[in-house]
Amino acid sequence: MSHQENTGFDYQGIEAFFTNGNLWHFIWKRKISFLLTLFIAAVLSVIFSGPRFITPKYKSVGIVYPINLTEYSEESYTEQMLQTFQSDDIKFRLINAFDLYKVYKIDSSDQHAHTYIFDEINDHVTFGKTPLQAVKVQVMDKDPRRAAKMVDSLVSFYDQLIKYNRDIRHLERVNRGQKEMNKIQSENDSLQNILTKLREESNLISPQLQTKEITRAYFSNNRQAALMYQKLSENKEKINFLDSLISLNNARFMRYKSDHDEQLGEMDRQLTFSTFVSKPMVPDKKSYPVRWVILVISVFSAALFWFLVMIITSNIRRTNL
Repeated sequence: MSHQENTGFDYQGIEAFFTNGNLWHFIWKRKISFLLTLFIAAVLSVIFSGPRFITPKYKSVGIVYPINLTEYSEESYTEQMLQTFQSDDIKFRLINAFDLYKVYKIDSSDQHAHTYIFDEINDHVTFGKTPLQAVKVQVMDKDPRRAAKMVDSLVSFYDQLIKYNRDIRHLERVNRGQKEMNKIQSENDSLQNILTKLREESNLISPQLQTKEITRAYFSNNRQAALMYQKLSENKEKINFLDSLISLNNARFMRYKSDHDEQLGEMDRQLTFSTFVSKPMVPDKKSYPVRWVILVISVFSAALFWFLVMIITSNIRRTNL
């Protein structure tokens, strides 16, 4: 038994149908059912692509450049900005600011709530790099005003997050500097106490200035000078060493103090880390769904479906004859 007899389907006839120009003749003979199928598909696509079945969404777009950033490894500033925009921190800020659990109708107590809300955000919020190394922030939403506000807020959240992360680093240096300054101050206080006591016991205020006079008096056989000379000999190096330590600590203290004040100043600066090239606007025309695209796809699909049904039906009839 041949393959054609086994399957009951005329493959050779179909191939001939497509190659000998009978396609339009085939359609023309059944033009009423063909046109009716296309008409019904068109009507249904118009109805089911309407707002009662598909919620229209509006698109707002902002274009921003990164500024005032610090370079990390081989990442460009634009790549840094994209990474920050896609962080969970910014997503949570967006969720809280716009009550997105309510907007997307997600139960926040559900054990998979975070997964669901993040999926919705990924569907509605997109980021991309432009050819000129800017970043495009795009939001789709059923409320055109909210779409524009979300774009603006995302950029604001980005600035806040960068500022927060920088302030954390500055604060670490501030705390480290303060700790070192306290340590130095404590050490200097101890050294100063020892030095003061030593000077009082030896009656030496400044050995370098007093050495010449004490030495002259000593060689004049002044008994009191001889005692001072003895104390000078015993304590001069100790006093000079303690003075040097205190001076060295003071220099270290001032370096830490300078860095400490610089870091505090950086924390007080109100920097922004993005600048708008194109600000988000409230869209006045929906971007989704594109009804003409749905119409074309529906009509084309209906035509293809009709065509396949007609071929199968014709082949079955021919087989039964």
